[in-house]
Amino acid sequence: MGLAPFGDYQGEISQEQLLKELSSGKRFTGKGKAEWESSEHLDHYKSLASLMQKLFEKESFSYIKKIKERFPQFENLILTGGTALNCTFNM
Repeated sequence: MGLAPFGDYQGEISQEQLLKELSSGKRFTGKGKAEWESSEHLDHYKSLASLMQKLFEKESFSYIKKIKERFPQFENLILTGGTALNCTFNM
């Protein structure tokens, strides 16, 4: 949690490319914070977290836009749950 702001993923990616990234063999298999922070793949994890945040926001805003179009009489929407607690998305 909170890794996405440290990444710098640029560009677009397809679902197929994303699945390749996720199965790249760079998953974390260590134990504990020290091993995580010293992992040779930490920049990859940051980039992947950044990408996932961007995809999450894109899909979430698309869904919210559809709701607003379906119910134009409601000026404000209230979001609850884990999605609404995503700090970057919540701004």
